[in-house]
Amino acid sequence: MKLPVLFLCLVLALAIPSGMAHADPISDLFETHFREQYRPRYCGLNALNFVKAIAKLRGSAEGFHIVHVENKGFSVFGMVNAEHTRGSRFNKPAVDEANWYHHAFVLDDQGNVYDFDFGIEPRIVPIGQYLEEMFLKEATREQGGSFYVGRQDKLNDYLFEAVPADAALNEEKPPPRKAKMGQVQKNWRLLIEDFTQAFAACPDFLGAKYLIASDIEQFLH
Repeated sequence: MKLPVLFLCLVLALAIPSGMAHADPISDLFETHFREQYRPRYCGLNALNFVKAIAKLRGSAEGFHIVHVENKGFSVFGMVNAEHTRGSRFNKPAVDEANWYHHAFVLDDQGNVYDFDFGIEPRIVPIGQYLEEMFLKEATREQGGSFYVGRQDKLNDYLFEAVPADAALNEEKPPPRKAKMGQVQKNWRLLIEDFTQAFAACPDFLGAKYLIASDIEQFLH
């Protein structure tokens, strides 16, 4: 008698679309916005509309942050070079390389990234994985890449600034949390906490000499 029941369960599981198989409303919301609300070349607006929808769903967007990225160096004429972006080839969606004057995405308190320009399918990934795929895994020109900045230049020159999503929605202007990509790679909590809290969460951060004295001072002011 157990076999028919197991067979029925298997049929029902296969019949449920993958987008409905999970019960996480934020993931569902991200997928909907990625597929239906996306506006090319409006990364900041895409991020803002997403946290607006979160606030409408939950009553606030607490636990989410809008992160802006800029290139403070001279590579690619000061533009942000990204490797795994949402593009098209022959009128079909395709992963492509892109250069932007700036970029924006959403980060949650667990270190997960929601980026509407990251690839051609909606993916929520940890920020460490995101940095590698979106920026740091570069193809040289010999390998087919149009531009090549270099890993270390990106780690040193790309500046991340984060503000709480609720503050952005309320048009408040708190001082943003700032960190270079290399610092974010080692301790992403610098984007959501003050230096003391981030250091407590990652005590090896200083011991490994990832920060120099001038870097430390900017988080203590």
